[in-house]
Amino acid sequence: MENASDAFKMVVAVLIFVVAISVAIFAFTKARQAATTILNRSDIEYYNTENIRISKDRIVGIETVIPTLYSYFKEGYTILFYDGQDAFDKNTQEFKEGEPIKPLTLYYSEALPSRLTLSKLLNKRDTRGDVIRAIYGFDANDEDTRQEPWLHDEIHSMQFIESFINNTPGISVYDMSRNKFSGSPNVLDNNKLEMNFKDCDFYKTLNVNSLALATNARFVERIGVYNETADITNVNNIIVVNYTIDSSLIEFSNNETIENNEGTQKRVIQYIYIGDK
Repeated sequence: MENASDAFKMVVAVLIFVVAISVAIFAFTKARQAATTILNRSDIEYYNTENIRISKDRIVGIETVIPTLYSYFKEGYTILFYDGQDAFDKNTQEFKEGEPIKPLTLYYSEALPSRLTLSKLLNKRDTRGDVIRAIYGFDANDEDTRQEPWLHDEIHSMQFIESFINNTPGISVYDMSRNKFSGSPNVLDNNKLEMNFKDCDFYKTLNVNSLALATNARFVERIGVYNETADITNVNNIIVVNYTIDSSLIEFSNNETIENNEGTQKRVIQYIYIGDK
């Protein structure tokens, strides 16, 4: 009898173990399916309400925007700019439902097409030349992926941002031996490249000569987090890193959520221009 009792206990223990394993596999599968679904959606639009978890929302001026720009490289922020004038209701201080906010082109990249296609900051509403080159945000990882010339170190990055804020391309000049892309507004003289900001949506929309002078401009500042996954491959002995945005939360069919711990959690700051005060 004692042997039979022990055998029965062993059978029960095995059954419990099998059930536990089955539940764990099911949960993992659901999480993976949810993450894959979100990932597929983000291939279409990298930054949206489904993969960014917003924690802060307020109206700010350039006294907030400019210091944030100077810190994007060191702090690892992703900073995005939009035009929300048509979508923002100044009476209710809220965005109208169904009205889109439009990414604002900050500059046109001279990156090689093979590197440019890996960028998650391309403004697909804005085309110039044969390839979409309009960039609507700042992100050191993304700029490194595109192999932008100001990513040598923090000093060059600071010079680039200073050049953007003051709309003075001559602050930062880069060596470039090849031709500009077709239709490029940037200046290339004696193999020296200067980025042209004034011919882009951002300065045309704000209608100022430099961001430092836009003292009446108002932006909705949204601060959130997202997950960034790096896919590292070796192509012809060249290391290629492709960054992909994933949600910081995984949602199940029963509306329960868990933290998504895959990849690196990054801070994203959206500045949506809503006009002048």
